[in-house]
Amino acid sequence: MIRRKNSMLWVFIFCLCLSFISCAGKARTLHLGVTQFQVESIAAVDAIDDMRKKEIAPEERSPVESTNAFVDNVLKSKRPAAGRIERWIDPFKPTPKPETEKEWAKLIQGLKDQYLAFARIFDEIERASFTGRAVVEQSVPYMEKLVAQLAYFADAINQNPAQLLSRRSALIAELEKIRKAIGDTAFENVPMETRNKIAEWREKWLVLMAAENELTRKTSEQCLKAVTLGLEVRKLMISYNQVSLQDITEALSTAFSLAGAITGEDFSSLQAKTEWVVQEINADPVWSSAAKQLLKEINDSFNSRSNESQPKDGTPGAPE
Repeated sequence: MIRRKNSMLWVFIFCLCLSFISCAGKARTLHLGVTQFQVESIAAVDAIDDMRKKEIAPEERSPVESTNAFVDNVLKSKRPAAGRIERWIDPFKPTPKPETEKEWAKLIQGLKDQYLAFARIFDEIERASFTGRAVVEQSVPYMEKLVAQLAYFADAINQNPAQLLSRRSALIAELEKIRKAIGDTAFENVPMETRNKIAEWREKWLVLMAAENELTRKTSEQCLKAVTLGLEVRKLMISYNQVSLQDITEALSTAFSLAGAITGEDFSSLQAKTEWVVQEINADPVWSSAAKQLLKEINDSFNSRSNESQPKDGTPGAPE
C-alpha cells in the first residue's frame, strides 16, 4: 500500500515537472516574440524621429553658395543686423521653437520607454511559470495600446507624408528667382537659357519628391512591421492558457515571416494594409474605449512634428 502511494506520488511529481517544463517553454517562447516586438517597435520610433530630423535639417550648400547668400542678405535687408545674423547666414534653415523641440524629444523618449517597460514585464515570466499566466493575461491591454499606437502613427505618416522643408524652401526660392528675372517678358520671347533653367529645376523637384517618398515609405514600412508582429503576439497572449508550446512556436514563426515580408516597394499596398489594421482596431470593442483618445494624442503630436518649422512667408530665404 505504501509502495503504491509512493508510486502515485512520483507519477504526480513527474507530471508536475512536465507541466512546469511546458509552462517554462511556453513562457520562454512567448518572451522571444515580445522581445522581437520591442525591437521592431523601437526601430519604428527611431524611424519616426529620423524622419522629422531629416525634414527640418538645413539644406547642404557649398561654402561659396553660403557666402554669396549671406552677402546678398546683408545688402538687401533694410533692418538692423542685431537678431538677424543667423537668419542671414542660413536663410533656408527652419527655426523650430525650443519648446517644440523639447516636446518632441519628450514624446520620442516616452514612446521608447513604453516599449522597453512592456518587454521588461516578461523578463521574469519563465521563472514565474504558473503565475506567469496571470502576468500574460494582465499585460494584454498594455499590448493593445502599444500596437494601436504604432498603427495610428503609420496612418498619420500616410496622411502627412514627409517633407524636406529646407530643400523645398531652397528650390522654391530658386524658382521664384527665375520667374522674377523673366519679369514682363512675353511668353514666346523667353530665352532658351531660361527655359532650360526651368526644365532643370523640374528635375531637381522630382528628385526631391522621390527622396520624400522614400523617407515616408521606409518609416511607414517599419511601423507596419512592428504592428503586424504585435497583432500576432497579442493573439498568443489572449489564448496563452489554451495553446501549446508547439502552437506558440508555429504562430511566432508565421508572425516573423509576415512582418519580414512587409516591404514598401508598393507604397499603395502599405497604405492599404495600414488602413485595414486601423479599421480593425477601431471596430474592435476591446480597443474602442481607448482608441479615440489615443488617436487624438497621436495625431496632435505627429502633426506638430514640423508645423513650427514651416517657412514664415511665401518667399523662402527672403531677408528680414
